[in-house]
Amino acid sequence: MIRKSQLFLAVAALVGMNAAMAACNTTQWGQGGVTAVVGTPIADGPVTTDANAAQTPRYSGKCGLAGDAAGDYVQDGSPLAEAAYISRFYVKPNNTGEAVVFQAMADETVDYAIFQITFDATAGAFKFYGSNGSGGFGTPVSITTANGGAIVANRWYLIETNFQRGAGTNGGTLAVSLIGNRGAANYTLTTPSTTTLTAGNIVLADAGDGVDYVRFGWVSGGAGTGVTVDAFESRRSTAIGSLKRGDVSNNGTCTSGDVTQLQQELNAISANNEPGLKLGQTDCTENGTVTSGDVTCLQNLVNADTASGGTRACGMPI
Repeated sequence: MIRKSQLFLAVAALVGMNAAMAACNTTQWGQGGVTAVVGTPIADGPVTTDANAAQTPRYSGKCGLAGDAAGDYVQDGSPLAEAAYISRFYVKPNNTGEAVVFQAMADETVDYAIFQITFDATAGAFKFYGSNGSGGFGTPVSITTANGGAIVANRWYLIETNFQRGAGTNGGTLAVSLIGNRGAANYTLTTPSTTTLTAGNIVLADAGDGVDYVRFGWVSGGAGTGVTVDAFESRRSTAIGSLKRGDVSNNGTCTSGDVTQLQQELNAISANNEPGLKLGQTDCTENGTVTSGDVTCLQNLVNADTASGGTRACGMPI
């Protein structure tokens, strides 16, 4: 495993810290000698008990990373010329135009992106570009629907990538899956949209190039309100998969207990009580805010799991 993080909760789950002690921060970034933070992204949560005035959506845990302008992002230098690189993250783009939200970089005399991911608000699409070997990009492939509906701004989407380098300067392939914005009624939609950059659509500048570091956030391009990201994880092998939406307690199932905890979170948000926020996935509707509508969504998930006779957990097949 190259790296595992649930954005900006300072390793609480890994070392057994009291979660209430874990501050929203960017200290997990910058490994491998790259600059951790570029621009002024904000690591924060949905209440304002800390020094940051902004209220930041998050998908999991207590914090997410929000950039309010192009050039607000973080970098992870843990990889090293990886021939195989798998990543998973959540993104809630609220930009106009086309904004870069992720780049997998080769560390060369002139660094370049082996592949990059953008959200094109005008096209209503996530676009996936491969290097042309000369500092630019070839023709992208796009995903324009998720769960049968159009992709729109200001909603949470899961993106998982699987890069496998080819021989020589053949950059190999990039397989992508995307799911999100399922809403309160679509509580059993778990089949992602997929696409692939095939051999020839990624060209390396040198045969030995691989993923050396990544950029994550509002990297460049576009305009508008902001880009929020969360729950980044990367590996060399094995798929990562999605987090279970509605799993408020973060124990792998959705039950009436999660409904109760979600109601407690609503009270915590109303009272501006940061320690009262939950560590699981409370934004069941994936619309960027936690409200009573998420309680309805979660109750639908629990009912669907019960009706399945034990074949589903949080709406997902077991």
